[in-house]
Amino acid sequence: MVQGRSQFRRPALIVLLMWLTAPPCLIGQSESIQILGINHDDQNISIQWQGGFPPYRMRVNNGSSSNWVELPDFIRSNSFTTFAAAPVSLFQVRTEFEPLRLTGIYRDSDFVRLQWRGGIPPYKVEARGGMDTNWVELPRLVLEDFYTTPSAGDFKFYRVRVEPDTNGPSAPENLILLAAECNRVVVGWSAGADPAPGAGIKAHQLYRDGRIVKQISTPAAFILDSDLIPGRSYEYSLTSIDRAGNESGQSVPLAVTLPQCSANGTNGGPGVTLAWDASEEPEVVGYIVHWGREPGAYPWQMDVMQTTEIAIADLESNVPYFFVVTAYDRDGIESEPSAVVACIPP
Repeated sequence: MVQGRSQFRRPALIVLLMWLTAPPCLIGQSESIQILGINHDDQNISIQWQGGFPPYRMRVNNGSSSNWVELPDFIRSNSFTTFAAAPVSLFQVRTEFEPLRLTGIYRDSDFVRLQWRGGIPPYKVEARGGMDTNWVELPRLVLEDFYTTPSAGDFKFYRVRVEPDTNGPSAPENLILLAAECNRVVVGWSAGADPAPGAGIKAHQLYRDGRIVKQISTPAAFILDSDLIPGRSYEYSLTSIDRAGNESGQSVPLAVTLPQCSANGTNGGPGVTLAWDASEEPEVVGYIVHWGREPGAYPWQMDVMQTTEIAIADLESNVPYFFVVTAYDRDGIESEPSAVVACIPP
């Protein structure tokens, strides 16, 4: 059983590896909105329109049923771009607007809870006393349609107003190549920031060679990019998108050159084998391999004792796995983990 952490030198871990097309685009639209153009290439679909008034909502359909799915985000411009490989062939644009109004105020001895409808988040809640003329802003912006605050003070009146967030978040940092095979890579990064009074980061957008590839919802900070060309070089960058729809500038780019595929179409033999350098600390008596499907979250582990190479089987195909190794002494005190490595089982 692990009892604590020590300052052992981290094991140097290496990994020995063994080894999605776009439908045609059709458009639906509301009567008050006119579609001006559709640009469709191998990577993206871009739609432009006029009429109505922002914010807009976009609904999509895969063309095989009558069920439409509404995208969760407001669109504040007269254009929309999405990844072309998404299973979508029908798009519908409509105006989205509802006046902001309070729908309920509930109070007890400890708290006051407000509820409302309409408007566009984020919101700001204000309060004042019975005889006051000045409104006091209550702490924090609100992304939901409710707010709970302690009932302390002499506040008698409350109101909610829209607080536009027009400041973009910071770009992601520290892009790193976590794994590369002949036709796919795993890229990781450090998340961008949107400090108060910002609406908060909701996603990061991945660009490959200047084109949008896909959007990754937080808190995920890695992505598997597939269907690449063996031996080709690619340049990746990311942006941050906050909950108000503001996008940051692009991060410092990461250049990646893929290896050629082996003769049998894979990058190695069956199984995944991990190997690492033995610790030079004399008190080290064994190692523990930790792995999972997200960096920093390792639900599986294996005590390999003094072995410095181990084969791990029964992993799911085409899913990124992340590995670290720790060393431990006779008292069960475990070192800090090694640098993370990733692999993609065939």
